[in-house]
Amino acid sequence: MNSLVSVIIPVYNCSKYILSAIDSVLEQTYKNYELIVVDDGSTDNTADVVLKYKDKIKYILQDNGGVSKARNTGINNANGSYIAFLDADDVWEKNKLEIQMNLFELFGDVDLIFCSFLHTKDGKIVTGKTFQETYNIFREYNIKIKNIFEYNSTFDCCDNKNIFYWGNIYKYLFLGNFILPSSVLLRRNSLSKTGLFDERYRVAEETEFFLRYSKLNTIGFIDCPLLRYEMPESENLSGKKNMEKLIKNALQIQIDSLMANYEEYKKNVRFFETGISTTYCRLAYYYLSEHKKDDARRYAIYAMRMQKRNFMAYMILLASLFPKKYLEYLEKFKQLAKEKSK
Repeated sequence: MNSLVSVIIPVYNCSKYILSAIDSVLEQTYKNYELIVVDDGSTDNTADVVLKYKDKIKYILQDNGGVSKARNTGINNANGSYIAFLDADDVWEKNKLEIQMNLFELFGDVDLIFCSFLHTKDGKIVTGKTFQETYNIFREYNIKIKNIFEYNSTFDCCDNKNIFYWGNIYKYLFLGNFILPSSVLLRRNSLSKTGLFDERYRVAEETEFFLRYSKLNTIGFIDCPLLRYEMPESENLSGKKNMEKLIKNALQIQIDSLMANYEEYKKNVRFFETGISTTYCRLAYYYLSEHKKDDARRYAIYAMRMQKRNFMAYMILLASLFPKKYLEYLEKFKQLAKEKSK
């Protein structure tokens, strides 16, 4: 297969990492690609850095509108029959596109393929941290990635046998996103059914897109790390500073999805109510950690109403009745226990 792949890198004030991201695309073993860098109104020297590659990329500058708008701009200016996303602080392994394109040729009914990844901090690999530890769904629901997909097959990759999974995963993405945009390659024509990214969301935008996408398309997963994911700083959109907005957006996305897919809800009422209850609980826990006890109680009660057996909600409700100093003691104890476990 030698179809054109359009690689889209949205960038905003990321001059520190963007060259590594671009280089990782230019070094791909799969050569039939175009690289589109969408500068979302950067105020640093990103433009000067990126334009060093002006003969090898398509550079688009737009007013700041968020990552959803930047990705949509890239898609609307793409010529390829396949679309890949790469965040400006992540890097691909050299054979990422080649492996994914080979799998598209083997599995003609799959519309999107994503993969696992290694973690980095300031470009250096963080050992001992797995793909599944990045996403709450695997811990909160005690789910393994292999249990999410309907089908699987082995394939040869890098002198090893690897597993490729595929199927309809809407039900599980409802519980929480576990697809990293930088890992994704998808068929361009699949977007005609689902539409593009919702530009209302500047946080959790990938959660909304992949959930909506998964309802209408078959998704595949390569159990092999084909990229390096730069762990976010706390001030980034996915860091703690935006945690409240992130969880609230995720909750709204779940509710909107159920309203749009009510027949799906009726088939698995308990499953979907558990998902919403857990998100309420996550928000309640966030407020408890911020010592906003009234908000913590309110969302814990919402979680209990949605699912009476959500024991974590009861624990949060009980903890919210403690004086602030006891919550601080509990927080210090938890931090000590976490450091000791390392």
